[in-house]
Amino acid sequence: MNQFNSKKRRKNKQRKILFRNLFIVALVVSAIVLVLLSPIFNVKDIQIVGNNSVSTDTIKSMLKIDDKTNIFKETSGTINQKLKENPYIEKVDVSKKLPSTLKLTIHERTVDFMLEFGGSFAYINNDGYILEVNSKEAPNKLIIRGYTTSVENIIPGNRICNEDLQNLNNVIEVVKIMNEKGLGELVSIIDIRDKSNFVLILPNKLKTVYLGDTNNLNIKLKYLKAILDKTEGLEGSIFLNRDLNKENPYFAERV
Repeated sequence: MNQFNSKKRRKNKQRKILFRNLFIVALVVSAIVLVLLSPIFNVKDIQIVGNNSVSTDTIKSMLKIDDKTNIFKETSGTINQKLKENPYIEKVDVSKKLPSTLKLTIHERTVDFMLEFGGSFAYINNDGYILEVNSKEAPNKLIIRGYTTSVENIIPGNRICNEDLQNLNNVIEVVKIMNEKGLGELVSIIDIRDKSNFVLILPNKLKTVYLGDTNNLNIKLKYLKAILDKTEGLEGSIFLNRDLNKENPYFAERV
């Protein structure tokens, strides 16, 4: 009987210790929560870096953060969700300087090409994201014609269709090699309607170039450079869409 009472007392003592420890933990957690939610941790300063296309004022407006917003309630996920509604913003790195400063490093998409869109232009980046529709041309950006993305899907934030994405990769390769050969600035328009025969428009050289597909680009563009040098000042078409193992490319002057 004494042994039973002794075990019971030990159990009661253990329960009391457990309840006491739980109570202490609850007090500590409550105290921490109260401290973290105190006004000292409200956002007082937002530092924004890395933005060029999207203004700082626009970003702050999208954040919807004021001096009553607790810094711990604004996570990287929620901030990215808010700001990525702007197509120019690809992602945001978020850091916090306690007690009250948020630092946001903005990673933006850049305008790399334009799609002709009625009387306007849809700006896109190398990944095919539509960044904006503008009545003005983006300076020094190549225009893409002959795309298949539907008009209804030409909306900022959308991405061009898969077929156009595949063609865009080829366009990027064409531009890369043309730049390497010092020809990149000559092309203002590329037509991708027929992926087996891309068409390049070189207005300053008065030339239309029928490139064919994107095989053997280095060889084709070497021929292109040579033909441009020989036909300086002449208007016409250059045909590179040939089997270069059997036929030579040629220039046909416009008459």
